[in-house]
Amino acid sequence: MSTQKTASISNIIQKAKKENLKEVDLSNMGLSEIPSELFEIPDLLSLDLSHNQFKRFPKETFALSSLRTFEMSHNPIKKLPEDWHHLQNLALLNLTEVELDELPDGFCELGSLQFLYLGYNNLSYLPESFNNLKKLRHLFLHRNRFNSIPGNLKLYKSLETLTLGSKVRSIPKRISRFANLRRLCIVDNELASLPKEVAKLERLNSLELSGNKLQAIPSEIGFMSDLTTLTIHGNDLPASLVSAEKDGAGVLLSQIRSLLDPKNTSILSEAKLMITGEGKVGKSCLRMALDGTINPDRDLLNSTTWGVDCGTFSLPDAEDPEKEIDFNYWDFGGQKIYRITHQFFYSDQGLYLLVWDPRLGEEQCLIADWLRRIGARTAGEAKIILVATHADVDGGNYSPYVDLDRYDNSLTSMIVDQISVDSFTKKNIDKLKFAIAKHAQGMPGVKSPINNTWDDARKAALDTANTSPWMSYVEFSDLCKELGIGDTEAVRSIAATFLHRLGRGIWYGIDWENDAFLHDTIVRDPSWLAMAFMEIVQHERTKSAGGILDHSDLTDAWINHGREEDGWRVYQLDDHPRLLRMMRAQGVALPIRSSRGEKSLIPQLVPSEKPKLPWCDPNDLEQDDRVLRMEVKVVPAIDGFMSHLIAALEPYHFYTKDGTGAFWQSGIFLKDTEGRFRNEALIELNTERNFFSIKIAASGEEPGFLLQQIDASIAECLKFWPGAKREDKIRCPHRVGDHLCQGDFKLSSVERWLARDMENAICHECDQVSRPSDLIYGLRGRKRNDETADRLLEYLAYKERRPAPGSIVLLPAKGRWRNITTWEILGKSRMKAQLRSEFSGALVAEKEFTSSPGLLRYLGPAAKLGSLFFAAAPLPLDLAPGFADSFNGLSDSLDKLGDHLPDGEQAQSVDPSYSSRNLALVAEFLEQIELMPRRYGMDLERAPDGKWYWMSAAEVEQYRPTQASLPSGT
Repeated sequence: MSTQKTASISNIIQKAKKENLKEVDLSNMGLSEIPSELFEIPDLLSLDLSHNQFKRFPKETFALSSLRTFEMSHNPIKKLPEDWHHLQNLALLNLTEVELDELPDGFCELGSLQFLYLGYNNLSYLPESFNNLKKLRHLFLHRNRFNSIPGNLKLYKSLETLTLGSKVRSIPKRISRFANLRRLCIVDNELASLPKEVAKLERLNSLELSGNKLQAIPSEIGFMSDLTTLTIHGNDLPASLVSAEKDGAGVLLSQIRSLLDPKNTSILSEAKLMITGEGKVGKSCLRMALDGTINPDRDLLNSTTWGVDCGTFSLPDAEDPEKEIDFNYWDFGGQKIYRITHQFFYSDQGLYLLVWDPRLGEEQCLIADWLRRIGARTAGEAKIILVATHADVDGGNYSPYVDLDRYDNSLTSMIVDQISVDSFTKKNIDKLKFAIAKHAQGMPGVKSPINNTWDDARKAALDTANTSPWMSYVEFSDLCKELGIGDTEAVRSIAATFLHRLGRGIWYGIDWENDAFLHDTIVRDPSWLAMAFMEIVQHERTKSAGGILDHSDLTDAWINHGREEDGWRVYQLDDHPRLLRMMRAQGVALPIRSSRGEKSLIPQLVPSEKPKLPWCDPNDLEQDDRVLRMEVKVVPAIDGFMSHLIAALEPYHFYTKDGTGAFWQSGIFLKDTEGRFRNEALIELNTERNFFSIKIAASGEEPGFLLQQIDASIAECLKFWPGAKREDKIRCPHRVGDHLCQGDFKLSSVERWLARDMENAICHECDQVSRPSDLIYGLRGRKRNDETADRLLEYLAYKERRPAPGSIVLLPAKGRWRNITTWEILGKSRMKAQLRSEFSGALVAEKEFTSSPGLLRYLGPAAKLGSLFFAAAPLPLDLAPGFADSFNGLSDSLDKLGDHLPDGEQAQSVDPSYSSRNLALVAEFLEQIELMPRRYGMDLERAPDGKWYWMSAAEVEQYRPTQASLPSGT
């Protein structure tokens, strides 16, 4: 063991002794023996020895009789001692990946054990005495050698979590006897069928079945009302079900329920087809050759696509030519200006034709760039057919096939076929049709079962008799209700899986549920929305104005453009506000704050030249200014990232007096315009062929605040490209002479040092010492007191600490609370939960429910928080007289009912505060009754008083700084 690690171990133990700490973390220290000083710490409660080099279990630890948590994972100990009776207080024991073949009988003497982690070992059976662990609630046996639930595992009353693997082939029917089971994980096994008895587990809220051999899910599973997590990918299930998993358990369960009656089920054959590539390579001609509409005399010289063209054509099913598959195609224009906006419509749920012209060559057709673009947007999950055009054109020495060995495996893994065609002579067009139909197999709408009534609802929503290009979600819900579909999750499932995912319409509500406006808009004609985006980014006057769109020019951009013959749309005045709102939600157009709704910023059209800035190099700042620098490397290079980042950082936009924005195509200068910390930051993007780097320098009183906001915005932007990878470095904050040091630290290392309470980090460039906390939070040289630092860090973490609003109202469905003297009476009560704004108390949404046994445990925290909130806040005007008495009456009654629920479970204790723990319980409760705040547009936002509240959608709209700002008079 190194001298440095020995010193670190000693420091950790001495600190624990000095500060009377009850937890000691000695993981990753290279230990093979227990340090003797450890036993000098009195009443130690938690010990972490994981990821060390112990080759035998350290029985000396049995002297630590007060231990409640013991982490011993990732040590090659292989065998456990027999006698464990000394650790009678132990509640959690982690023995993950310690090479165990068996458990000794004496191990089962741990009478207080509640959590037992035994994953990644070689266990194939449990000792007969295992059931002596009467208090065991959470048992992790994944990645062992069990082929079923161990026959002698009979902890039917206590067990809440059970994970199994990796050779499980069957689940016995007695699974239903584990009455309190809440999580069942059988991931990556060999399970071929699931017994319907699983559906009898009324308390189960997580069922994880991915990576098995299942071909069907029992329809009874669809009626498990408490199930909030259901994973099924990696099985032999219909692709529509697997696709629905991404949209949440509610949507997936509704699909499973809908397939209960085979007589009301049919097979869908439909897929989304995206045709993309550089301009002038023959994409549109290829599409017309596929659908049989090509005319050589007309299309040979005039086949350019402006924006995007959408439609449907049919091809014979490759596996059953007597049947057809409908392909909903998206023919994307290849002009460079469209690349950013096109990505909004890419999907991992469709098939891509990447078209190129071999006469121009791979490099000029940018094949690698297109593969990276698609891979970043779809996380490498796309299926791509490379299509070389102009196969029968004479002349030239070129190959119509791409040498895939030249490309990285992450790109070529998406390519499923290569075909050379000629759209005008129709060479290999039939071959391409067969390939398209072949590779569409397994996609969400191909050979997927669909409830006939659901299909009727989908067709009604797309009925061409309705000429409107969009419909409201409420209108769609009403349409479904008329057909007998009243289940809200069923409506979401139809809109998400069978309209949006298949390319027949656009509904972003499934992905952006916290945006009430996007949730309420279903676009029936996808090209209507896509072309609106395209026409704005091509508007010449907006380009000349540095990306500032004057709304008086919308008539010119969307009505009087005179380009109808090119396929451009004309948009009615009534649709302009809706289109602007959708563009705003996507970051395509940001309303400018000071323009009073008359101007918007189009980030994609900001100037290419860097404007004059307050400073362009952090070395130019005063030497006593605090400066933090960070560099983020992103692979691959992504079109439009800076446009997204400019939109995300809008609250900190800076404009000069003449109205020039401090942003350009490859950078942005930021200012904390509220003056809270007087921070500034410079961000510059440098693009290489395969990656780009973002250099960030922040300066001010609290540069760490702005740096963290930038870091969070980068992370949020990269969610749009799930296939992109980032690597972060923190620059050394010290100076070497007149210049800032060029040394750096990996962010992952700094975070690890922080977690280990390391006090010093040495720069290998300048040999100067920094505290890890200084590197991230910018606290070096702080003249303020520790209370200020604590407030800053609390502010940065605020959103993570508030998973749900505390302004919850629990009321009787009718009348007032009466005779609530037992849990049994309350459990039969019909109740109503209201979501209200923490800022104003205004009603946002409400839902009736029966207080089932699974919900009783949450009522205490929900009622208590509501009482605390409304005791300190003015009651809103819409509350009925006597509300406070009724509401507080429930809270008082719950206090008197005691802690033991009817089924013997312990009621959730309530902290006497507005704590994160209470809010987490409320979040679980709201999810159980399907009253999630973000589904109704609620979100956390900062009010004028500087505090953060869960607000209604309208209040978020009012107070969220998502508008750009210009100087007055611009």
